[in-house]
Amino acid sequence: MSERKGNYRRLQNDEPYDVEAKGEEPMESPLDFKNPKRQTSGLSIQQYEEPLADDEVFPELTVSFRNLTCKVDTVDHLTKGKITKTILDNVSGVFVPGSMVAIMGPSGSGKTTLLDCIAQKKTLPYSGEIRVNGHPVDSLFQRVIGYVPQEDFINENVTVRECLTFSARLKAQHDNDELITETVDWALDVLSLTEVAEQRVGGQQTRGISGGQKRRVCIGRALVAKPGVLFADEPTSGLSATDALLVMQCIRNIARRNKMTVAAVIHQPRHDVFARFDHLVLLAGGRCCYNGPRKDALGYFKAVRKDFECPTYTSPADHFLDLVTVGSEVGEPDTITAYYETNKRKLVEASVSEVPKGSRVRDTITWRPDAQFAAPFCRQFNCLLERELRLNIRDPQKVTAKAGNALVMGVLIGMMYYNVKEAFTPAFGYIGLAILSMSAMVSLPSFFSDRLMFNLERMDQLYPTFPYYVVNTGVGLVISLVWNVVFSIVVWGMAGLGWDKFNDFLLIGFAVFWATDGLVILIASGCRTMEQSMAVFNMTIGLFLLFNGFSANTKTTPSWLSWLCFGSPLYYSLEMFLESLYANTPTWQTTGELYGMRKDAFWADWFTCVGIGFAGRILAFFAMKYMHRIQR
Repeated sequence: MSERKGNYRRLQNDEPYDVEAKGEEPMESPLDFKNPKRQTSGLSIQQYEEPLADDEVFPELTVSFRNLTCKVDTVDHLTKGKITKTILDNVSGVFVPGSMVAIMGPSGSGKTTLLDCIAQKKTLPYSGEIRVNGHPVDSLFQRVIGYVPQEDFINENVTVRECLTFSARLKAQHDNDELITETVDWALDVLSLTEVAEQRVGGQQTRGISGGQKRRVCIGRALVAKPGVLFADEPTSGLSATDALLVMQCIRNIARRNKMTVAAVIHQPRHDVFARFDHLVLLAGGRCCYNGPRKDALGYFKAVRKDFECPTYTSPADHFLDLVTVGSEVGEPDTITAYYETNKRKLVEASVSEVPKGSRVRDTITWRPDAQFAAPFCRQFNCLLERELRLNIRDPQKVTAKAGNALVMGVLIGMMYYNVKEAFTPAFGYIGLAILSMSAMVSLPSFFSDRLMFNLERMDQLYPTFPYYVVNTGVGLVISLVWNVVFSIVVWGMAGLGWDKFNDFLLIGFAVFWATDGLVILIASGCRTMEQSMAVFNMTIGLFLLFNGFSANTKTTPSWLSWLCFGSPLYYSLEMFLESLYANTPTWQTTGELYGMRKDAFWADWFTCVGIGFAGRILAFFAMKYMHRIQR
């Protein structure tokens, strides 16, 4: 424990917003991880004196970048020809520990592109050099940063505390659950989320917290990782003016106290929010117009041209944006950019070159320093499994859809074939097994709704593809099989075929569902949208239902089409069903042979269906790993 003792004062809400204007040093943060006497009543800045423990210090990281350039090929709407558009053009700079950096500019100026390039989130090709503490950035950089995306993507059925705890457990530099709980409590407190900690986040289907609170949850999700650099894309969007001010003051205090670098894309901030930043990067058309201390910007633009001076009673942030926006009354971005290139660019690049070499990212990591992910596989698996089980219990759609399909369809088919006669047994088997096969489609919508969150969490390096894939498909499979057993008991009991063959029916039902479910997962993993997957699934299941061994089989289908029967899991399932009931009876001639079924093929058919399911799942894993990642 450090011997340093804070001597902090409380910041009153009516106090002038620009502390530097009064000749004071930037205020140190009073926020800390440990303080049992905290009280929160709305967003506020509290006075806490206890310092951080040595093992809880955020890593101090200086981020420098040189000549970042990003270009994309696009189509000109007028000429319809291919053109190259420059999104970012040779931007350089340095972000030092504890600083608050505002990245501003008009729409389309390259703000988010710059942020994503530095944060190593950009998927489009770009050029330039990025260094951390003077060393080239590497894959471990994701372990020591926090990233707040522009939009809030949180599962609506998790509570606020569960959301922060999940991120903390997978990003923490230790496996001490008590410290993790303490960190989560700290984040809830400083962001004034304690009162809603046990409430669900909510969304379209579930009532939950407000939009502003949801935004703070996203910020807290990044802060619990104790990052050396916090990247935030419009962190105040969705917040009221007062909440935006107080949240940015909280982030500023945390940055000051813990030497955390903050780089935020900010859009039209009010004057007192803008004053919380130390450094300003102003962009226009992908080019840099200003890169330096915020408090020097007024004098800088006056030096560019006297009539660029900020008028009295005008917000400096709004004035700067007007100057670099094409079409505004005072907008002259080309003039300002040319002045920057002549008078400021060399100074910025010199500051990039002067960054001394410090600790490598690896040396700032105290837990599993050579691992790409902070949490080991078992911890990843446990966290994902706990969340998946909790969400399946809480999500009424997932429960009612599968339960309703099993019970309603089971009773309906049981009534249709109540005490079924021998002549109608093939039809009963076909209908029952077809329903089992098609029940795999129920999980298709949830797969797409979960995929975006999975891609975001994987990009943040919380976990790799494999544990998520095993948990997501495994839990869904087990729940589906439970309801399939319920369906089988209902239809078999009402059909009156005798319980001595029921075990065979369960085996057949498992095989056909396993095969179809594997193909559904493959379709969902390979298709970009829900609409595409439904179209592919309908075509696939249509072929299965047509070449099923009952309505179309090897005897009734032309030889040049009969091979399609052997691609349908329903064909194999019906063949197994009839063999199980009639293989050693005279009825085989009027059932099995009538439909062209093979005798003594039960286990060959069963393993074929299982093989189809395994093949679909293996291909789906690689599709999920390499396809449809978030494009930035």
